[in-house]
Amino acid sequence: MTQTLPGLQNLLTTKLYLPPPRPDAVARPRLVEMLQQGLRRKLVLVSAPPGFGKTSAVAEWHFSQTGKQIPLGWVSLDEGDNDPVRFWSYFIAAFQRLKPGLGQAAYEFLQTAGQTASQNQFVEPLLTALINEIAATLPETFALALDDYHVIENASIHQGIAFLLDHLPRQMHLILTSRVDPLSLPLARMRVRGELAEIRAANLRFTTDEAASFLNATLEQSLSLEDVEQLTTRTEGWAAGLQMAALSLEGCEDVHKFVTSFAGDDRYLVDYLIEEVLERQSSTLQAFLLETSILDRLSGPLCQAVTGQEDAQNTLTRLEQRNIFLIPLDNRRVWFRYHHLFAELLRYHLSQTRTSAEVDALYLRASYWFEQNAQHREAVRFALDGHAYERAADLFDLMVAEMTVRTELITLQKWYSALPDEAIRARPMLCMCYGWLLLLTGRWQQVEIYTDAAEKVFARTAATDKNPNRVQVPGNVAVLRAFMARHSGDLARAISLSQEALKLLPLDSYTARSRVFVNLGQAYSQIGHFKEAEETYREATRNALANKSAYSYANTTSQLVMFELARGHLNKAAALCEDAIQICASHESSSALKDGQYMPIASEAYLMQARICLEGNELEKAEMLAGKVLEMEKFLSNLEISLGARQQLAELQGLLGRPEKGLNTFKEAVSLSQKTRHLNLEQTSGALRTRLLLLQATPASLKEAVQWANSVETRFTNLSGLTFDGWSEALTMVRVFLAQKEYARTSQWLARLQTEAQEKGWTGYLIKIQSLQALVQAENGEINKAITTLVAALALAEPEGYVQLFVNGGATLQALLQRIAANAGFYHLSETYLNKLLAAFPDRQSAPETAILPEGLLGSGEARIDYPANLRQLSPLERPSERELEVLRLIASGLSNQEIAERLVVSGNTIKAHINKIYAKLNVGSRTQAIARARELNLL
Repeated sequence: MTQTLPGLQNLLTTKLYLPPPRPDAVARPRLVEMLQQGLRRKLVLVSAPPGFGKTSAVAEWHFSQTGKQIPLGWVSLDEGDNDPVRFWSYFIAAFQRLKPGLGQAAYEFLQTAGQTASQNQFVEPLLTALINEIAATLPETFALALDDYHVIENASIHQGIAFLLDHLPRQMHLILTSRVDPLSLPLARMRVRGELAEIRAANLRFTTDEAASFLNATLEQSLSLEDVEQLTTRTEGWAAGLQMAALSLEGCEDVHKFVTSFAGDDRYLVDYLIEEVLERQSSTLQAFLLETSILDRLSGPLCQAVTGQEDAQNTLTRLEQRNIFLIPLDNRRVWFRYHHLFAELLRYHLSQTRTSAEVDALYLRASYWFEQNAQHREAVRFALDGHAYERAADLFDLMVAEMTVRTELITLQKWYSALPDEAIRARPMLCMCYGWLLLLTGRWQQVEIYTDAAEKVFARTAATDKNPNRVQVPGNVAVLRAFMARHSGDLARAISLSQEALKLLPLDSYTARSRVFVNLGQAYSQIGHFKEAEETYREATRNALANKSAYSYANTTSQLVMFELARGHLNKAAALCEDAIQICASHESSSALKDGQYMPIASEAYLMQARICLEGNELEKAEMLAGKVLEMEKFLSNLEISLGARQQLAELQGLLGRPEKGLNTFKEAVSLSQKTRHLNLEQTSGALRTRLLLLQATPASLKEAVQWANSVETRFTNLSGLTFDGWSEALTMVRVFLAQKEYARTSQWLARLQTEAQEKGWTGYLIKIQSLQALVQAENGEINKAITTLVAALALAEPEGYVQLFVNGGATLQALLQRIAANAGFYHLSETYLNKLLAAFPDRQSAPETAILPEGLLGSGEARIDYPANLRQLSPLERPSERELEVLRLIASGLSNQEIAERLVVSGNTIKAHINKIYAKLNVGSRTQAIARARELNLL
């Protein structure tokens, strides 16, 4: 027995069967040969109007092969397959019939696609996984056919098929049958390249000989060659027309008269034939045909439920035997479908002969049958088609939670659009999930309407609503409101609502809880409550691992990276990024997302890697990473990531000597934020634009930079609540003041920022502050002091590999570094590290014994730099080690011994030993004395 993936057993297997040729089918070897030759190309397109025998031609080719048969996967498409989740599920299932187990990773990706953004953007990574797997596991030639491809209108599906054709494995061939040419596919290009085989109406039309064989095999009496030729001409070789003509000719006394009167365009021909076919059937059979025409697929039990006729299975058998446009869908002749055109004609006739209430009743009977047979989606669809909105809403209500988690956006939007608003507002689950749909599709203005409605109807229906999922409503309403509050800037309310949501949500509501943790952590960070934010993100990562959500893990880990960057721990930050990427790579459901060596779900980790590379001056690698994230944005549709990637890329372009291009990239980000009504990026990222203006270094750009710096200065009256973005703004503001040579103003701000960074333990910011202080001191002629300050910054930066921030200091910092490098041993700094820094300067100079600082930049004109007197007070053996300096900084930040031990992941006794050594080397006896002495020596 062919095995299927978990979940695929819920699909209609009848859609995966190639209809076998009819026993009385006319052999058409020319079409078989055309198809056989066509399989030398990538794509075989069988395109013709309805009723030309497209499906039959493919079936005849497949079953007529002699010797070793070419394997063929098959999917019969219908309008419901425009939902990408459904389409690609059947697509994978077709491969399953060729090789059990094929497509495991791709299918699991579909199951978790809702944890990213819109599933419409996941086609290429899904197909990448399939293509790689096919190339590795299916060595022999095979074909996959998509029947009735004309029903597909979804652009993302067309894009996926185009992607597949561009990267088709050599052993695979695609067959499409369609009423119209799929213009969204690259047919012209494939035609020029010789990759396309085409079989069209002209090829499918019956020749006179083929028509004669068909008609004479079908009818009890033989037709004359003249009659066959005329009927072939009248029908233009149209298979359906010939078949309907044959039905009308049964029992006809004057064949020649019928043939000569058989004329008219398609509309009149169809009207004539449908009347002829129906009028020749019994009233019972006529009723059966009309009433079952509402069904896409027919079986005896289903038809019996709809028509009330107890012998429905026998009726289907008789219809097939009489060639009444019935096509079998499986080898056991259990499921059938009508010829599409014939079904359309029957439905039209039904609408003309029955009242709308009678037709609705048929749809309702079908809906009940599908519900009883656990096919709930079909039950909803038929209830909607039958205008039974209350029933449809009740059924939908039981399914909507799972569909929302899976973000089946197209189906959800279609069903919500079909339901009256009052039916939605009467059910709390439908209201709540509609709120999520509106949020995910960017219709923010309406979200509150349905969250309010969900809350009100939840309270009102407490005694009557039996939906087992209703317990999720209060928590999800709070989550939705928390998101809305944060995006509107009401952070206090966002925190309160997020905390409320965590209390209300069931512990197994992993998806909702993950979203809450991220929202809560972001709100905490925005108000400067970093301890709470970090704890929240750590909880989020644990929740993501428990939920096996690689995307959520990458997202929350990236938030934790921000804390390590603030602490100056580049190595820990890099390890966190690598860990997130490995989790994504090893997670079964994310393996289908691989795009070469990169995975879209790890995009935020790649962005953080780019930021770390920037600090290490690996600018080209950082630019590549940011650019790769931009390439993958179509797979996620995550606005935050799209904006972050553009901002990161803009900064890198500036640092690489292309500030004008960086400003253009920044403008793209601003435009995107305005188009999507996101936060005002011009305000939230003004610091980035200002840094690009400083790099541009024109009088006009400097003037703009100064205007920005003056405008934001009043924001920093209270530094204790600085967010990560706030630190970026403050340091950029200081850079502007320095560029304006306002040294006193710059020094005042740097002193305040240093105190704050030391208190918070933000060593990453402290390094940047000290490098700027060294610049200011050098510009003021305080060379010894500048050396001392820079040495302190280098001592902190060396273990982590900071480079770029020193290169940013320009020629003045370069000259200071040259002097320090000439005496690296005295300062207990690595010569290798210092030489690496000097090599990174674009116009690097040699490092002589006595470095001459750039003339005109020091103010005092002092040329020789002496060893700092304050560092002479400690001999090399007495100077604290790097670990002791780290403990000293944590002491200065106010942490207790136990807190320091927890931070450094060591025992309390180890910390006590470090502190005793610090006291001995500094010749002090208390924490207060140690801090004072360290500051006197510029060790802090």
